[in-house]
Amino acid sequence: SSLGTERFSSVAGMTEMQELKKVTELRSRLRALAEALSRCSHSITESQTSLSNLKSELLKNRDQVHADRSIQQIQYCLDKMNLIYKQFKKSRMRPGLGYNEEQIHKLDKVNFSRLAKRLLLQLFQETCVQKYQTSLVTHGRWMREVHETRNHLRMVGCSVAAYNTEAQGAQESLSQILDRVSHQLLQDRTKEAQVSPPLTAPYPSPALTDLVLQMQELCEEMKLLAFDLQDNNRIIEGLSRPPSAPDS
Repeated sequence: SSLGTERFSSVAGMTEMQELKKVTELRSRLRALAEALSRCSHSITESQTSLSNLKSELLKNRDQVHADRSIQQIQYCLDKMNLIYKQFKKSRMRPGLGYNEEQIHKLDKVNFSRLAKRLLLQLFQETCVQKYQTSLVTHGRWMREVHETRNHLRMVGCSVAAYNTEAQGAQESLSQILDRVSHQLLQDRTKEAQVSPPLTAPYPSPALTDLVLQMQELCEEMKLLAFDLQDNNRIIEGLSRPPSAPDS
């Protein structure tokens, strides 16, 4: 009967060591997943910072556009030129002009020429065209940043989805190990009771104790990993939503 007990103990010990090895491998997988998720979280934080800076830049640019007076200045010059043109047209319909009217007419021509030069050279070419070209460059940079950030977030989202699948596989493996260990413990106790009923309550083996402790720690790591996955998914979904239009 003692030989039978030793044999069952040896078999149980081998089973516990095998499961302990699987738990150790599972823990290594979870730690690798946790490190990968940490890198994803850091990458998401960088994307959030980049988008926040871009939003601040857009709001600042909007305020600058609202404060710009180039359009009003061009409109003022156009109104003045239109007024002078109407005066020319009106004067042309009259048979003759007096000396003072002729001088005023010449002065209007000078003013018309000056306004035209100011409108074309100073306001349009030197101000509007330069601002437009600068805006094109800035807008192109913004679009590249948004496009790169969107592609990057899509890649991160795919990575998080893959990690989630791997974590689910690890969780299933952990559940299978728990089921096997519970089933094996029940079988071992039944066999030991049939061979030689113990007089005192049996003490668990060191391997079994270590296995139980590691599986408890593994369950806690799984909970933290699941929380990180949910948090990263929530952030990515929030960044993927179209932003609300800023108040004009």
